[in-house]
Amino acid sequence: MLALLKPDDLDAITYHMYPGFGRSLDLPSLIPQAGWLDFTHQIMAATQRAVQSTAAGRATELWIGETAAAWASGTAGVCNGFISGFWWLDQLGYAASSGHGAMCRQCLVGGNYTLIDQLEGFKPNPDYWSAWIWRQTMCTRMVALTHVKPFEGDFKPGTRGYMSCTPPTAPGYKPGALTFVYINTDAHNASILMYQQVRRLSYLAPV
Repeated sequence: MLALLKPDDLDAITYHMYPGFGRSLDLPSLIPQAGWLDFTHQIMAATQRAVQSTAAGRATELWIGETAAAWASGTAGVCNGFISGFWWLDQLGYAASSGHGAMCRQCLVGGNYTLIDQLEGFKPNPDYWSAWIWRQTMCTRMVALTHVKPFEGDFKPGTRGYMSCTPPTAPGYKPGALTFVYINTDAHNASILMYQQVRRLSYLAPV
């Protein structure tokens, strides 16, 4: 169907993304795992390739119009808790790196994946603050990163990172500044170095 469209026919193409199941008892242990996080990378990359292979896709923004760490209303204490941040920051980073123009959270208030907890006096949940800081310090121009295995020592695939040009509106901004998001999913080692993860982010998102 997309192949039949002309470049000016669509402003944006949107799809939903839920990597986990809200009633899964294993969700807290699954979220920090590299394979679980990378599942969304595969879907985003495949969607990007499919859309950009058409005439319409080359002039159309790609959005994730609804997302959370798990569907079925999420999981209490997980999708609205600290551990969700591993998925949330990772998906924010990869979405920006793979040419997505927007990502909309499900939802601001409601369900177990809410950003604002309506049962606790409308107190912001951890992912709200991650999104707020991201908005303040990251922009749409991502910087490619190459992570290499160490010359010596063990390979520990527990880290990943994303980098972008810092927006001029960020607090304390200086010309040429960059913002780096570092994610360490290893529960037993808080000091793993970034070079111990092999990844390649080669796409520079447009400004």
